[in-house]
Amino acid sequence: MTGFTLQETNLICLYHSGSLAATIAQMREALPEISEPDVLDTVNSVIQKLELLDEGGYNQLEFDPMAPIGFSEEYSGAADSLA
Repeated sequence: MTGFTLQETNLICLYHSGSLAATIAQMREALPEISEPDVLDTVNSVIQKLELLDEGGYNQLEFDPMAPIGFSEEYSGAADSLA
């Protein structure tokens, strides 16, 4: 199963806004403020992965900053193409 790393999960928890679209929008809004290249790459990676989900898939994710979250099998093939 492919999913989000612990670092990516923590970012999602920071920007989690109740819906998929709102979370992506919050992350995009923060992009101009990010000066660290590694963090910028991670945020862009998370946005790309989130865009593969629909609202139902997003709502199935558990937002626990202490554990990586995974895609359901339905989304794992699409996420593999980002790696």
